[in-house]
Amino acid sequence: MRTSIRAGSFVLALLLVGHTIGATAQSNGSVDDAMVRLSAVGFFAIGGTGFAGRISKGELDYKAILAQPQPQALKSFEQIYATGHPAAKGYALLGIHTLAPAKFDELYATVKDSVETVATMQGCILSTTKLSLIAKRINDGSYDRRIR
Repeated sequence: MRTSIRAGSFVLALLLVGHTIGATAQSNGSVDDAMVRLSAVGFFAIGGTGFAGRISKGELDYKAILAQPQPQALKSFEQIYATGHPAAKGYALLGIHTLAPAKFDELYATVKDSVETVATMQGCILSTTKLSLIAKRINDGSYDRRIR
């Protein structure tokens, strides 16, 4: 019994160390790497995800891009919005809303009737949501508290 508990504790410790190293490696990567990853992100998620409630890689990349000087970050998000996968557009809209509300308003006018769908994750639940609904939630401030 003791061996089983020790082995389980050892495996848990290895998993935690591996997650910490992975998160550190991602946070130390370049902004260009973050842009590439975010442009191809598989789902849009703000806040804790999965069983452990971890921040998604997409949100970590979003934050890395947002941490750039404002003009550079805005340019990055505009590029991601223009060329990224549907989930990437959600992060790009969120960044543009934060950095340039007037520019967001222009984009919102064009996306508010969009039927494009985006894979989303909230907690442990993976689903699809229309990009227009994500844009509406951004416009309404629904993600403001969870993104900090």
